[in-house]
Amino acid sequence: MNTMPDAVGVGPVPAGRARGFSLIEVLVTLFILAFGLLGLATTQIHALHAQRRAEAEALAVRHAANMLERLRLNRRDALAGAFDSSCDSGGGGGSGLRAWRRVVADTLPDGKGCVTVTGDTTLATARVEVQWRERGDAGSESRQSHISLSTRL
Repeated sequence: MNTMPDAVGVGPVPAGRARGFSLIEVLVTLFILAFGLLGLATTQIHALHAQRRAEAEALAVRHAANMLERLRLNRRDALAGAFDSSCDSGGGGGSGLRAWRRVVADTLPDGKGCVTVTGDTTLATARVEVQWRERGDAGSESRQSHISLSTRL
């Protein structure tokens, strides 16, 4: 007489040998999963803030390089002081400088640009500085950032 063995897991469970997951195991698993997801969300937020800072810095470098190119193209006016300006003052300079400063102010938060040309016709150095305010994370203060590029004219 052939008998088929009982299928595994079928039939009554002896006392003391419970199968499956207990409620505490499920709760611990959910707790660990929640902390993992919280860490992932925090990492994503930090990555977004870093991307925003990198974009602002790249934009500031582009603005400064643009002004340096204008200075190289218009060397005579640059040496005459037509582009000299302070980051503290709002005015000064010709229409090209005013337009550049307006673009910097419009595209960067609290953006300011200044230009300094030193030297004479044989050896002159131009320095362009762009300042802006980085917005802080939630609960933190914003901070002032700047880049400065220099070239010989």
